[in-house]
Amino acid sequence: MDKIINFIGVGAVKSGTSWLSNILDQHPEIEFSTRKEISYFNKYDFKGLKNISYNFPLNFYFKFWSDKKKNKR
Repeated sequence: MDKIINFIGVGAVKSGTSWLSNILDQHPEIEFSTRKEISYFNKYDFKGLKNISYNFPLNFYFKFWSDKKKNKR
């Protein structure tokens, strides 16, 4: 299955990203991952430990999105 990502949200701690995601989630055509933070761009975590999934292929991260269209309304 081919998946298309049209938007990636990147934010810092305590910068309002949870508020923004709550607003965006109200739109019927926007779908979020099942995991709040995917850590795709993080080579290291906040403790300085290496993120083991840093070099995983993009298809690994696609499993955090549903194959079904969101139907909220």
